[in-house]
Amino acid sequence: MFYSSSHQDKFVYNILNKNNIGYFIDIGSNEPIIGNNSYFLESVGWNGICIEMEKFNYSSRKCNYINFNAIELCYKYLFLEYKVPKIIDYLSLDIDENTTDCLERIPLDIYQFKVITIEHDSYRFGTVPRDVQRKILKNAGYHLLCQDLTCPPLYETQYFEDWWINPKFIDLNHTKYFECEKCTTESVVNKFN
Repeated sequence: MFYSSSHQDKFVYNILNKNNIGYFIDIGSNEPIIGNNSYFLESVGWNGICIEMEKFNYSSRKCNYINFNAIELCYKYLFLEYKVPKIIDYLSLDIDENTTDCLERIPLDIYQFKVITIEHDSYRFGTVPRDVQRKILKNAGYHLLCQDLTCPPLYETQYFEDWWINPKFIDLNHTKYFECEKCTTESVVNKFN
């Protein structure tokens, strides 16, 4: 059973060929289970870090839970302290208007991610934060696989998120079928069926 509210966990699990061993960084993780982008992955054997400013009870989770403001963290220090691998399977970044500021703090020159789902909420904040995110990730070598996703009935036609892959770890020839612009998250994950 998948738990993400917008199918991110199903996308990550399938794009990484149903890998049952992985590592995640879930920034803006919210509730520990329902609507959480990393809980399903953890339930099949993954481990990682959940960062959330709101206080939730993560005692049912085995991941490291950091109850702190994500834009006030030093990620270089945090990743060293928690012995985070240099190659991380999944980054989920979803902290509303602070997402871009947080992305700028992550040491992309040291740590690499295989898959990234990142909220830009362009329907609320305009396209400037989204465009900054895209520039940062393209300059770091990531490939924008699914852009300006929606998730009816939550968002209807409100574009809120981009899904990225790292071509160093995921063959672009095998992902062309999933490329889309302004489509629903459900239509992307249904391609795996």
